Parts: sequence; C-alpha cells; structure tokens
Amino acid sequence: MSSLTRRAYYADALPAGEDAGSAGTSCPILLSMLVALFFIPDIGMSIATPVGVLDPSDYILAGMYAIFFFSRGVRSGTPGAVSARFVAFVFISFLSTVVWFVVWDPDAASWNGPTKLAKFAGYAMVGPLLARHVFSFEDNARLIKSLALGACVAAAAIYYTAAKAYASGAGFLSKSEFPYEASNVLSVALAAVGVFLAFLPTFPGMPVNWRRWRVIPVAAIFGAMLLTGGRGGWLGAMTGVTYLTFVLKRGTRAVWLAAVIGGAAAYLLWSAFVQKNVEGVIRIESEGYRREVVRIDDRGRINTWLHELGKFPDHPILGVGFYTRGGRSGLWRTGSHNMFIQVLLETGIVGFAAFMLLLHAVWKSAPVGDPRDPADIRSRYNLAFRAALISICASSVTGEYFYGGLSLGATSMLFGLTASFNRLMDGSEAVGPEEPSLPAKPGRAGSL
Repeated sequence: MSSLTRRAYYADALPAGEDAGSAGTSCPILLSMLVALFFIPDIGMSIATPVGVLDPSDYILAGMYAIFFFSRGVRSGTPGAVSARFVAFVFISFLSTVVWFVVWDPDAASWNGPTKLAKFAGYAMVGPLLARHVFSFEDNARLIKSLALGACVAAAAIYYTAAKAYASGAGFLSKSEFPYEASNVLSVALAAVGVFLAFLPTFPGMPVNWRRWRVIPVAAIFGAMLLTGGRGGWLGAMTGVTYLTFVLKRGTRAVWLAAVIGGAAAYLLWSAFVQKNVEGVIRIESEGYRREVVRIDDRGRINTWLHELGKFPDHPILGVGFYTRGGRSGLWRTGSHNMFIQVLLETGIVGFAAFMLLLHAVWKSAPVGDPRDPADIRSRYNLAFRAALISICASSVTGEYFYGGLSLGATSMLFGLTASFNRLMDGSEAVGPEEPSLPAKPGRAGSL
C-alpha cells in the first residue's frame, strides 16, 4: 500500500490528530524484532514464582505490551464478534472462579486461578493488539517473516540439543533436555506456524519467490517439531495438512493419500526414535535392578478423559473455577490432558459454550471463497490461518494448550496477522483496481 493510500485509508481509523504515516513507521519494526524473539530458548531466564514460572516468552510479551501502550494504532484491529465473545468467556471464567472460592471452597482460595486467567487473556490479546499496529501489507509481511525467523531459531535450538545428545552417545533425547519449559507446548506452536507458512500465498511485501523458498523454513520447523517428541504437535500438523489437502483438492483420494503418508511417517518416527527407548525402563526391585519392557499405549489418555468427565455432573453450570485443581474440586492436579474437557469442568456448560462460540467467531473471521483460484489471495491467506487454528484445536484434544505460553501466543499472532490482512484487503478494494498493492499477475504472485 502506498504512503498516500495509507494516509487516506486510515484518516478515519486513527484517533483525531494522529498521522497514519508516522504511526506506522517504527512500531511494526520494533514489534517485528520482539516477534522474532518470541521463541527464544530458555538460557537461564526463567524465574519460579508462587503462581508459576516466568518464561522468556513472558518477557517478550511484556515488551510488546509496552509498545502497544505507548504507540497509536487503528481503532479496531479485529472483528467485533471475536472481541465480544472473548470478553464474555473471560468474564464467565472469572465469575466461575469467584463463585467457587466464595460459595464452595472459601478455605482454599488462592491466586492460581485468577493469575492463570490473566495469563490466558494476556497471550490471547496479543494478536488483536498486534493487528491494530499493522498499517500496510509490508508491515504484515515483515511480521510474518519475523515469526518464521523466531520459529527457525527454536528449530535450531532443538537441532543443536539433539545433535549434542546423540554425539555424546545418549541415544535417546529426553524432553527435559530441550531448552524450553515445555517441549510439548513448543511442538504445538511449531505445528501451527509451520502449517500456516506452508500454505501462505505470496502477496505484496513477501518475496516474489516465496512459493519456492518457503520449503526451507517449513521443513526446518516440521523437523524440529518431530524431534521434540510432542505428539500433540504431530497430530496437529497432520490434521491441518489433511484439512488443507481436502479443501484444495476437493477429493477423497488426496485426503487418504495425505493420511496414509502422514500416519506412516509418524509410525516410523515413533518406532525409530521413541518407542524402543521409552518402553525399556528400569525398575527397582528387591533383587536389584532389572530391565523390563512395558507397553506405553495403555489407553491412558482415554481413561483419563472418562475419569475426569465423570466429575462434570458435580458442578455442571459454572464448574469449579478457572484452573482450579485438587482440593474440594476433585479434579486431578495434572488435568484431563484435553483442553475442551478441562474448560467444561472448570467453567461449566456456560463457560464451555462461550469458549466454543469464541472459537467459532475466530473461524468465521477468516472467510474463504474459492481457495483454488490463484487470484483469490484473501481466501488462500485465510485458509492458511484456518488450517493453523484446526492444528492447535486438534492438538488440544490431547493436551491443554490454550492456557497461555508459546502455543496460544503463536496462534493469537497468526489471528492478528490474518485480521489485519483482511482489513487491508478491504481498504485496497475500496481504493479501486488501480491500487498497486494487489499483484498484477495473480498466476505468479497469487500462486500457493
């Protein structure tokens, strides 16, 4: 978008007296630097607190909020339906927590639930706030490249750790050896970003040869995701890719082919790197040390889901409070390993409905027309985000990845970038066909 067009389009969107050109000059550059650092490995920066651990991503998030606070952006960064339903879910979650500790368990009142809710809100809002500070397609592309760079930095850290472990003859790499607080969360975040980048179309601001060169960061991200051993990320990546294959090809043959290839690859990786190392365990017995082989797949996840779901009738309306575990709640402190079940148990049917309506609004905010049309860049961009959203939702069936951290933060940023792209496209269409921001040769610039 040209400077003249930017000023004309944002004349009514910015607060009175604010110049769109000056507002969008330095903020996206500073934000892009922090976005690139979002996946920075933990090199001794984590701090344990009474209510949790402060990760490096928390510090980066604080820096981004400082920029949001001291700079001006457009008035509306995201669709109103998303904002309204987000506020509704946060309010219901807070109400549920207050009611639980006031009415049901006043002796066990703590800051764990409210603090966790604040962390959820902080990570969820970073995307919408980021969208308010994207003033052009070039800003959008710069932030995407920064997010890709950050994911590649995380991938490099994973590769380095793996190479160091195998060089020392360890043979098996434990998740605790990675320079991240939770490698499962990292795996889910990498899966969402990788799926998004793999199907992101070329648009103004992105390299013209993005379609050719994107295979490098995508391959690096997916490879690191596999090495983390986080099966939630594996499931999310396969689900996102399968969805995209189905939508773009509109045929069952491609879907089955993707499913077979993905399933075979996951099985081979599991057999080669994980199963034979994990199933051989050391047990201490009276005779001394004896090596036993035990089965890993004991239906543990399904049994956990059924066990925790049985507690839903105890408090079906508002639940037991956001992130309330143990005590009179009866919920396992380790959780149900399913985000949707956990939301149902903690916020009741009211909070669960609000959560699902929020996800529905996020989904509908990225409309898709005909993604097979090379000229329909908007649909292809939105389709890439929808695949990333499906990826983290599929991963959340096996874990609780929406509470905050890298997985929610990355997904929120992708949502903010998608919302800003749609807003910019609406502005470009309003200017007219002579707008230079849209590619003149959709066969090249609009190709997937």
